[in-house]
Amino acid sequence: MASMFIITIITLLYAQLAVGDRPSPIIDSLQTYPHGNPFMPSVYGFTDAAVYDKNYWVYSSGVPQGQNSSQIVAYSSADLKTWGTPVPVLKINKTSFSWAAGPIYAAATVRQGAYYSDKYFLYFLTPAIGGTTLNIGVRVAGQPNGTYTDARGSALLDTTSPKVNDETGALAVFTENGQTSLYFYGSGRLKSVKLNNDMISPNGSPEDLDIRITANGDSNAFDNTHSDLAGLKIVKRGNSYYLIFKYSKELITQAKSEALNGSFVISKTILVPGGRIATSIGQATVINNEDNYFLVYSRGGFATSGLAYDQMTFNIADNLIEAVKMLVHDKLIWSENGKAIYSQCPPPEPSCRQTLRAGDSTSWMQNNFTDLDYAITVVGSQSMGADPSAGVVFRARYAQLNNNPYVSIEGYYAGITFDNKILLGKMGQTFTFLKSADLPKHTVFMSEHKLRVIAKGQNISVHVNNAALISDVIDATYPWGMTGTRVYNAGAKFSELWIKPASG
Repeated sequence: MASMFIITIITLLYAQLAVGDRPSPIIDSLQTYPHGNPFMPSVYGFTDAAVYDKNYWVYSSGVPQGQNSSQIVAYSSADLKTWGTPVPVLKINKTSFSWAAGPIYAAATVRQGAYYSDKYFLYFLTPAIGGTTLNIGVRVAGQPNGTYTDARGSALLDTTSPKVNDETGALAVFTENGQTSLYFYGSGRLKSVKLNNDMISPNGSPEDLDIRITANGDSNAFDNTHSDLAGLKIVKRGNSYYLIFKYSKELITQAKSEALNGSFVISKTILVPGGRIATSIGQATVINNEDNYFLVYSRGGFATSGLAYDQMTFNIADNLIEAVKMLVHDKLIWSENGKAIYSQCPPPEPSCRQTLRAGDSTSWMQNNFTDLDYAITVVGSQSMGADPSAGVVFRARYAQLNNNPYVSIEGYYAGITFDNKILLGKMGQTFTFLKSADLPKHTVFMSEHKLRVIAKGQNISVHVNNAALISDVIDATYPWGMTGTRVYNAGAKFSELWIKPASG
């Protein structure tokens, strides 16, 4: 192996962390499971979710972070495993709206089956034509994926309505005992307004709600300077009500009350951006099936940007929502020329695959793991030059990332060699072997190898085909970094990749 470890980047991988093999939450108990995040890559905007007739529906802006959108896109799944093609259900333009200008800043969905025969309503925030302050609009459809038509020909609530006199930054809809109400945030206060049975007109004027923040045992009034509250969702569990919202830049926070229009007390933070998976968090919502709850949220940074969901649990002692753990389960997706594409594996293809051509090639997932459990299937295809091998890179970092094809890599590499060994080493200005082991007899480089690396603190172990062949390596040189796949003087195919934080 070359002494200078200078890598030619053949492809920079922005991998979709797509659907993995996980149980359907409709059937299974949902203890622990690997699952696909993000289930819709690149999407980073407002979001709401609901369960309609045992199908999960997610509504979002459908655009990447930093882009305004004048549409709402719906995604559906029967099992949170396989997602249908995104369907545009609402779009603001001159022909479809007489009063709204766009873009859309928030959306909320609800089904009403008493006054109507199963009608679906989408409420949304958007400026009126010629204005900048957000108004609340509503559209109605006969099924979750539309077509949604203008229900009023005007805004449901605008700046002429009492209590709606400033930019509104969050929106939620909630129904209990046949009464549906809208909740929104503006002028530094959370407000609610009841809707009539027609679901498109207010029943009375909006009222201020009381949100308090608990600090040092004292309950104080909500700090009205935090005007960046967004992504509002209301959840009822048992006799408790929870407001879930993005608060104080990038914290997903909860406020709990025993009365729907009572005093909500802000308590534990639910989700914060984490360096190894996401550097930023957008709006969040909640989706539940019976007592199975998931936080659906948008996240950015690294290769995990997009819409994601993670299981949400409640603490038995105080009945508050526990901190949500971000998880990923990767299946890598490439186009023919090696460039990453964002689309799911077309059925009946069971496993997305990647091929690295012969030479010195590395594909990266731009994540950032410390302790990790990383597995992949490797099949060598050819060898060329000295010391050919194929395997995985982890806890790695690079000197630069631009159009320069030569970058210096630091991190760990575990690879299957052409002479039937498994090796573990450190990449840097030179390559340092840490340990190697023989593969079982009759194993060849071009056969299928299930390679797995577990790194916990200073301890690193390498498994091949479920056998721990390297298990006693202690090294603390690289405590964190990216993951990737690599070939050295060889060609190989990679598939069935998954990665998650190491447990225990």
